Amino acid sequence: MVIVKSSYTIPVYGPHHAPEFHDDDQVAVEVINKGGQPVTVLNFGVRVGRAKKSGNLFVTSPHILSARLPAAVDPGGEPARVMVPVDSLRHASREHDVPFRDMRAWVDLGDGRRVYSDNSIPLK
Repeated sequence: MVIVKSSYTIPVYGPHHAPEFHDDDQVAVEVINKGGQPVTVLNFGVRVGRAKKSGNLFVTSPHILSARLPAAVDPGGEPARVMVPVDSLRHASREHDVPFRDMRAWVDLGDGRRVYSDNSIPLK
């Protein structure tokens, strides 16, 4: 069983003992493997709308803290985490007139499955 969750985050990073660097707001998409076999995350995005023919938002320039794809996720192991810029989500919401509650993150796995997040995009 693969679980996908999305959460709001402001990445903070930098060299140890140096001033912190605060980056643009992101929505983190976390892939958790609770199954018995390893899975590979090949791609990720956000469905914009509820219908099957809804548009998709793809991240073409991954954030420096995003897992590099393809990413292997072992059962019970460290989750894979990728980031979607909040600015891109706000733009897609306005452009398509779709509220965040109707937007859902997804990941494509190496076995051909597309798994959607348990929750909608956590923005207002």
